[in-house]
Amino acid sequence: EGFPDEKWTTHFDLAFAMTESLAKLEFILGNMEACIRTNRGLFHIAKTHSAKINSLFLDINARIVGSDSSEAASAGRTVLHRLDYKMPSRITPLHLIWKLKKVRKLLDSQSDDDILAFVHPDNKENENNSGEEEESSLKMKVIVSVIFFLGMRQKHVLYQYTMLSAIETSLTQGLSPYTASTFCSWGMTEMVLFGNVDRACRLAKLAQQLSVRIPSE
Repeated sequence: EGFPDEKWTTHFDLAFAMTESLAKLEFILGNMEACIRTNRGLFHIAKTHSAKINSLFLDINARIVGSDSSEAASAGRTVLHRLDYKMPSRITPLHLIWKLKKVRKLLDSQSDDDILAFVHPDNKENENNSGEEEESSLKMKVIVSVIFFLGMRQKHVLYQYTMLSAIETSLTQGLSPYTASTFCSWGMTEMVLFGNVDRACRLAKLAQQLSVRIPSE
């Protein structure tokens, strides 16, 4: 499969880019097993941190589309672990309560202006930055992908915990193009589950203002 060994030695960047494109093409064509198989090899030889994380991110999405729930969750945890983000192996309602209190404290301790000012310089200056993606954005990309997966599978406690984790990451490590959607989604949860209209309105307002500063993804 793939290129002869000598091509990886003499033309690594080209061989890597073409193989990465092949893995993405297999994903687009719906060949998830082939996508995962090709992508797995890329992860082990990727030279940059960003390339490794993007490879794992593609693996998550391929497993989600293939409805491989246990493997998708495992892949998500692997990526987050590599980004130094620790999640409990088994999330209970107590974990959710603890995370909810922590996130509410973070929100209540900052003004809207303070929150909106916490945007990483790369996101402020250039949304199409060709350099390595900031780790805060990488974490958000992975977490949002897992959120979508858990929401589709109606895993309520896991979904809520992961959503709160996304907000916590934004408030402690920097806002990203993925933040506005999580603010908006959790605002709906605050209103529907907890009846906190004021919190919901604040999060919706923050999401709207943030989406102007950093286009949402």
